[in-house]
Amino acid sequence: MEWKNVDGRKNRFSTRADWEALALRYWAAARPHLTVRPGRWLMAYHPAGHSLDGAEMEGWSRHLWALVPLMAGGGRFPDTEILLEGLAAGVDPEHPSYWGRFGSCDQRMVESAVIGAALRMCPEIFWEPLPEHSREQLVDFLDQINRHEPADNNWLFFRVLVNCGLRHVGAPVDEALQSATLDRIESFAVEGSAWYTDGSAGRTDYYNPTGFHFYGLLYSLWEAERDPDRAARLRDRALAFAPVFLRWFDRHGAAVPYGRSLTYRFAQGAFWAALAWAGGGPYSQGQLKGLLARHMRWWQERPIHLPGGTLSRGYGYPQDAMTETYNAVGSPAWGFKIFWALALAEGHPFWSAAEEPLPEDTAPAVQPVARMVFSRDSRKNHAVVVCAGQEPGRAVWMRHFEEKYAKFAYSSQLAFSVPVARGDWTNLAPDSALLLRRSDGAWIARATTEEFSYGDDWVRSTWRIDERNRVETTLSLKAGTQTRRHVFHLGDEWEVVEGGFAVPLEGGANPVGEPGEDDGAQALSVSGGDWRCRLIMRAGGGSLEAGALGPGSHLLFPLAQLPVRRATLAPGRHEWTTVVEAECRKTR
Repeated sequence: MEWKNVDGRKNRFSTRADWEALALRYWAAARPHLTVRPGRWLMAYHPAGHSLDGAEMEGWSRHLWALVPLMAGGGRFPDTEILLEGLAAGVDPEHPSYWGRFGSCDQRMVESAVIGAALRMCPEIFWEPLPEHSREQLVDFLDQINRHEPADNNWLFFRVLVNCGLRHVGAPVDEALQSATLDRIESFAVEGSAWYTDGSAGRTDYYNPTGFHFYGLLYSLWEAERDPDRAARLRDRALAFAPVFLRWFDRHGAAVPYGRSLTYRFAQGAFWAALAWAGGGPYSQGQLKGLLARHMRWWQERPIHLPGGTLSRGYGYPQDAMTETYNAVGSPAWGFKIFWALALAEGHPFWSAAEEPLPEDTAPAVQPVARMVFSRDSRKNHAVVVCAGQEPGRAVWMRHFEEKYAKFAYSSQLAFSVPVARGDWTNLAPDSALLLRRSDGAWIARATTEEFSYGDDWVRSTWRIDERNRVETTLSLKAGTQTRRHVFHLGDEWEVVEGGFAVPLEGGANPVGEPGEDDGAQALSVSGGDWRCRLIMRAGGGSLEAGALGPGSHLLFPLAQLPVRRATLAPGRHEWTTVVEAECRKTR
């Protein structure tokens, strides 16, 4: 679906009116689902693991991430009565739409955060018009987050935002608890870096920019006078993270997909919106505007909407296979955090600035905390990361943990795949991965790593299959080209498959690899659309072939094809070197 403004002009996201128009379009698409019962999104199905009350509150509240900054920045919103009616109904224990009582780690904690932001940013809309009894019920409902424990990770910021809102409207706040919660959040900051770990699990992913740093920037402005030292620390940490995070984006606006919660899509750009609102930091208003505009244009060119105009679950298209157990129908609206730029009023220099391109920083850059090396190469038209894997323990509750955190490489334009069935390797979709299996056994991929080291343009990790079998993998990245060196220490015989990047398979045709040579090494290329991936077998044995992945496995291409390297390895020590090149054949 291509969004256009009311005058028929394609939305370029270059003016405040452009962004406001999209926010209101999303509201108009959701409005029929939000007015049957005040304060709830009535959904046709509920696929998430939390309560229906939480899911229906989620679908309602997440639209506030767009509407609160829209109104705070002076924009006109015609349906404030609908929002007030929903808010009053949701917190009224006697109303059929009541959102209910909290428990620990309750989804309603997540959805309460934006209500705290609404009280902090727009009390004249979300507080002052409420009758006294509704105000009391709202305070009682929100205060539940202080009487139950959130998850010990980025969720702690939800309590902080709620209390910032409550304090702003004069409601009592447990200041000792607020301070202790902020102390715990700061304990997740990795010393000597701009990263946080997402709680004790130790993962580093999009919850840094879309969670910790996004909320930290809000706090840094809201509480600058009341809590100046902490506000300055949170702001400085976010400013230091900006050049780190910049490498996740290519010059077309796409970001590297990695980790969980990718169905939030353009939440990837929310950090830049908050940074613009907070003053811009190391980047000009034109650079931030260009980042946000290109990012939203890229997303709006993807088929991510359902027929009525609401966001689907998935990434590049409707695709439930890659979603999380906590993603309900309304979950993708978390992406509306990118609309925080609307908190900037019409006259702000951000809106009059001309778009500027990304800084030209194409040299490889290692990010040790995330165990990654990034490279952006304009000739290949995408940003690429090679990854050594993360935490020592697998998150058993997460769908497709191996694929989201432990593949060898991720690309802004070529993304990655998840399994859609068992059996043949094509259904397991091992793009940028290594699969191993014993005879008649199940395929095994890297999930977690043990030893880890790095250099300027490489990362090395050791991952263990079991006590008798382990693999040492060294990944280097230069100008978007990967070199992978695997040292196998095997106590058993294994069948092995290694994949490059997947590219589109157009028309459902059988994939055809183009064999060739590269300085005497065997090579195989697959082409689809504008993209080509070349797999080069430089050291070690095996053969090269291409296959079609299971339909709906790839995050961007409903049909995809993959070049792979295959071999059967006997017990003992083996060395492989594989080179992967992927490039777009035309300037996009």
